[in-house]
Amino acid sequence: MQSFLMQNRKLRILHIAAHLGEGVGKAVGGIALRDAVCSHEIILLETPLKTRYVDECRAKGANVYIAPARYEFAKMVSNADIVVLNWWNHPLTGLFLSMMPEIPVRLILWCHVNGIYYPRLPAKFVDCFDGCLFTSPVSLEVPYWSTDERKRIATKSAIVYGLGHFNPEGQLCKKDYSLCRPVRIGYVGTLDYAKLHPDFLQYCLAVLKRGVKAEFYLAGEPSDALIESIEKLNLENKIKLLGYRNDILDLLPTFDIFGYLLNPNNFATTENALLEAMAAGLPIITSDGMAEKAIVSDGENGFLVSDPNEYADKVVELLENAETRKRLGLRARESVCNKYTSEVNLSKFHQSIQKVVEKEKRVHDFSGVRGQSASDMFIYFCPPRAQDIFKDILTDTTDKYKSLEAKIKELGAVFKTDKKGSPLQFLKYYPNDGNLKKICEMLR
Repeated sequence: MQSFLMQNRKLRILHIAAHLGEGVGKAVGGIALRDAVCSHEIILLETPLKTRYVDECRAKGANVYIAPARYEFAKMVSNADIVVLNWWNHPLTGLFLSMMPEIPVRLILWCHVNGIYYPRLPAKFVDCFDGCLFTSPVSLEVPYWSTDERKRIATKSAIVYGLGHFNPEGQLCKKDYSLCRPVRIGYVGTLDYAKLHPDFLQYCLAVLKRGVKAEFYLAGEPSDALIESIEKLNLENKIKLLGYRNDILDLLPTFDIFGYLLNPNNFATTENALLEAMAAGLPIITSDGMAEKAIVSDGENGFLVSDPNEYADKVVELLENAETRKRLGLRARESVCNKYTSEVNLSKFHQSIQKVVEKEKRVHDFSGVRGQSASDMFIYFCPPRAQDIFKDILTDTTDKYKSLEAKIKELGAVFKTDKKGSPLQFLKYYPNDGNLKKICEMLR
């Protein structure tokens, strides 16, 4: 950043985001509030439902503007040295992209999903940006990219985790590895099958069927589908829904085991919930997806499992051996303290923007990648198989709908929720899009 320091002013960074929820709020706020070299402003495309990070940013000097008028929006974008688009395919992102042809900018994509399943991260979309920040190294392994595309993207990309103010060394660590009665198995994070493993409760039942006297503590806001599943299986006495909690770091050491079981087709990235559990010295059992494997090494700082029986085996193994619980827990903490620090993260951010700020501002045209309609934009970011299914829905007539039922069952839960860039969420923002209506009717 030497060139800007010599000009006696801070580099102006403007973040664009649909909202500042838990994930993106922690990521953007963590950079903006720790940065003494750059000044940061944030534009939100809609009024946030939760204002925790908005309030924090404003209280500490980072201005946050909510849905500014088009003229004000354009002026702020034009005046910024660098614009950072925080992306996870929220339906409102298209509004920003539609304005970009008008304004020369230096533009960075900060991707807050892994980009592997949905939302898929197309190479042509990444090519439209001057630089790219990923919140997980697995994003560089997107299976849809060619070798040349992967190399090209890697040269202008960096891993900048969504760590926020994460300070693993200062976090409260588990001291006593004796077991609670009943055993407490914890989970923190999204309690929607779009992220949570679709067989999560079967994993819990597999443990109980081994005769383990355990209770499962889930912190987060549960979806209706999860609540219905718990009631259907009569697990109300075993599954403890804790709701949204502000005391997670105090709660974690009270667990005996941390079971982090994600949907195989997940959008996982930095996974702060998992990192915080590891920093708390908990023995970890997690699913064996790509994002989880980037954090947990099987047998070294936790266990990776692929089915309910294997999960139950590892739970029993941990319960029978206090030394294993302690060894894995302390190694989990050590690995996080060594790799995930806010200082290194901020340094990588600075290195990335230094490369971009040396470029001239230019016009960015997204018309060739985002499509002409909201449904075009939604389908564009779907994986190939899902694209085919949605296109079949839009081309088939009513009397052929039954032939699509089997195909629709192939679609992951992320397409059937009302969040996470699903068709239902897109329809909420674009209620007049006929194709979205047709897709949602079929999904129902």
